[in-house]
Amino acid sequence: MLGISRKVFSEFECSDIKYCHWKSNEHLEEGLNGTTDLDILVDHNNKKECENILHRLKLLKVRAPLGNKYKYVDDWIGMDYDTGEMIHLHLHYRIVTGKQYRKEWVLPWSKMVLENRVKNEELNVYMTNPNMEIIILYVRVLLKTKYNEEQNDIIEVPNDYLREIRYLKKVTDEKQIDIFLKKMLKSSDFKRCLFKESFTNKEYLYYKEVLKSVLGKYRIESEKQTFIKHKMLKSLVYIEQNLKKKSIPMITKKCPNDKGLIIAFIGTDGAGKSTMTKNIQSWLSWKIEVFQFYLGSGDGLKKPLTYKIYTNENMPKALKQWAGAGFYFYMSLYVKGKTRQIDGYRKRGGIAVLDRFPQLQYKGVNDGPKIEKNIEKAYFPDFLIKRIIKKEEENIRKAIQVTPDIVFKLKISPEEAIRRKKENTLAEMKRKVAFIEGIEFEGSKVYNIDASQNMNQEMLEVKRIIWDEIYQRQLL
Repeated sequence: MLGISRKVFSEFECSDIKYCHWKSNEHLEEGLNGTTDLDILVDHNNKKECENILHRLKLLKVRAPLGNKYKYVDDWIGMDYDTGEMIHLHLHYRIVTGKQYRKEWVLPWSKMVLENRVKNEELNVYMTNPNMEIIILYVRVLLKTKYNEEQNDIIEVPNDYLREIRYLKKVTDEKQIDIFLKKMLKSSDFKRCLFKESFTNKEYLYYKEVLKSVLGKYRIESEKQTFIKHKMLKSLVYIEQNLKKKSIPMITKKCPNDKGLIIAFIGTDGAGKSTMTKNIQSWLSWKIEVFQFYLGSGDGLKKPLTYKIYTNENMPKALKQWAGAGFYFYMSLYVKGKTRQIDGYRKRGGIAVLDRFPQLQYKGVNDGPKIEKNIEKAYFPDFLIKRIIKKEEENIRKAIQVTPDIVFKLKISPEEAIRRKKENTLAEMKRKVAFIEGIEFEGSKVYNIDASQNMNQEMLEVKRIIWDEIYQRQLL
């Protein structure tokens, strides 16, 4: 169990907060280790105190994206400071279930579940009495499963539930199930469907009607409303997710704040910028809205024709110089446009992770203006080359008006950089290291990170800083 999980439930117990992990207890330990979600039912009278505890433990209350916000459910994400691993809590104040994107049923058993909770002594966490959990599980299955007249006569219980059913079969008691059935559904008739792994159409329709007759008044929207809203949300979510797959930054996951964050990583060749941005993006993306942006001209960018001409040794020198100027000017336009996109993404709540960031302090290196230092002016009319140089700098100046919230300078010695990237000379690398040291970022919080240390330790240091920055923004 992660330390943060242990702290959360220990604090709940010390504060006399009545809670339990109310579903999917078959993989409760996985949730406590941060590999899947935790579904915690809490007495709604304890909501304020519960939130205070989570804030104190630096968990983030996050805003769910389109199609994932449900009534009576809040989302909280925490980080374990010893490992950097995250936990995700769905904090329920009522038991809700139903179709994806809607959850149109509010089941009336929250109080009963909390009153009959049992403690998992091995994990020291309260969970739903298994004799109640099996009943709730089949209620959820029947209310969520779609009936289709054209399908085969057999309706299979979805595979996601089979592990839970087989687990609950081992830990339940038939007499206790009977007692809870009479309390929850006023009848023991429903018992015949428990532990089934498939239903005939006739059985499915019968048990669903039994549920509707008992629970009908706990439905919070009509079947027609649910159908229409489900279809609309499903289509919108599909569109957004596919746009994101095409590298268009859409909000498809949970946002810690209404305004997001821009995090930039800079460093010399060999400092590990690309590796770090990739790892941080992967870490956050488990549950949090994040997008990785590349602002350099290296392997992370699809090159235009001008670059291919500029780097082709067989091309005439004059043509190469013109192509080079064209390529560098294109890059300044690209970076200006990309930072606008990044700023829009931040304003919608996303966390932008940047590999490199432009600057104007040093020309010719470290993502600064390139044309004045790298292109031979003799091949151009004087008025034209001056105009191009000026416009390139204007584009970069506009780009850096989008200020990163956090800048990480990944620092290594020139000797270590040479060991990692042998194509540079020691003198060149000393110059680049000095430039990184001297670059200033007005309006940004700048953190110097020792990039020569063990990668896992470096990652943990960066994760802690990022988490603290997000957390502090929630307190504002």
